[in-house]
Amino acid sequence: MTFRQYPSSPALQHLVAYFWTLQAGGADANDAAYRFVPDGYVDWVFHLGTPWKYHFPTRHEHKFQHAAHIFGQMKNYVDLYLPDGSFFLLGVKFYPWAVRNIWKIDMHQLTDKELSLNELDLPGLTLLEEQIHGEKEIKNMIQRIEAYLSPWRSAKLQEEVSIAIKQIYKSPLELSFSGLNIQSRRLEQRFQQEIGIPPKLFQRIVRINRVIEKMIATPRCNFTTLAYQFGYFDQSHFIRDFRQFTGFTPSSFLQSIKPSGDILNLRIA
Repeated sequence: MTFRQYPSSPALQHLVAYFWTLQAGGADANDAAYRFVPDGYVDWVFHLGTPWKYHFPTRHEHKFQHAAHIFGQMKNYVDLYLPDGSFFLLGVKFYPWAVRNIWKIDMHQLTDKELSLNELDLPGLTLLEEQIHGEKEIKNMIQRIEAYLSPWRSAKLQEEVSIAIKQIYKSPLELSFSGLNIQSRRLEQRFQQEIGIPPKLFQRIVRINRVIEKMIATPRCNFTTLAYQFGYFDQSHFIRDFRQFTGFTPSSFLQSIKPSGDILNLRIA
């Protein structure tokens, strides 16, 4: 399994965190299963070969992906099954506010779902997919996507949501928006529309990803110490949160992980 990241152009860095590719062949792609842990971002994925199949374990649901699709915010982990033979895809890692600004999608309707943007009959998308499949170089594919996104270079998030997200990124250990000139209920409604999930859940997802980064950097860490370091009331709360987003206990997670930066860094079969 080979995972690579590519930077976005400066004009789009407020929308696109980075581009990425994932390639596999042989044993890595023959019915192998990997786990995606929610990270708070939104992924636009182009399958340049046979699409994978995904499974929401909490819903006992299996589906095949479209050739190109958007993954919305995920509340729980998702299992992805690679096809036989070679496997190659290109992804756009959007910041959580980007998709709402670009395509005016109510992100709450996309939570725990994937959507083929062709279903929305948006202009230019069919042509873009054809252009990407016609290119042989990754850099040219990325240029095609950035050219498509260029009309939204000046897109901005609602100020209150933007400030709240920046506060969560800065300090995901606690949730406090007392400095915002907006009622908490209205902020939650904005979050549902703009991001797809409530601010408290978004904060928990950001926090668990910070925990995972720490565990990868220091795999022999003490879990009780880790729980208190990241603001959990006790170790049982920490383990419950960890199970929800990864499907593993912290110790089992460390035994399964491949610390390579891969978005599918947990092989489960």
